[in-house]
Amino acid sequence: MENGGEKFGRDLEERIKSRIHNRMNGIGGGGGRYQGLIPGAIILAVGAIFLLNNLGIVRAGNFFRFWPLILIFAGLVKLADPCRRAWGAVLVVAGVLLQFDQFGFVHVSFGELWPLAIIAAGGMAMWSALQARKVTDGKKTD
Repeated sequence: MENGGEKFGRDLEERIKSRIHNRMNGIGGGGGRYQGLIPGAIILAVGAIFLLNNLGIVRAGNFFRFWPLILIFAGLVKLADPCRRAWGAVLVVAGVLLQFDQFGFVHVSFGELWPLAIIAAGGMAMWSALQARKVTDGKKTD
């Protein structure tokens, strides 16, 4: 007969092995084996653009007018995750506004938009509190 400590140790070891296996095989979120692919591709592309600029093949300024598209793409990825939709919406809106600024449609800058970060943080804190209340209220009635 085993004591509680041995059972706990065996269960903990099994959970750790299961999590490692799932992460290595890309099961259950966490990005899996492709987790660093997007940041790596962005760094590679930026380096290639700088190299081509230094060689006189392309002008880097033409490419860097589109940097807000990175924010828009990151926001769209976060919109797919129900837990991160608020951040996704913030990134998409900020990216669209900054891209419009790059094209000259509107004039916005980080200096003008920084209060939106505080407003967004407060709104997300309130949203999280409301969601937590729904969950706890749902458990009380069951």
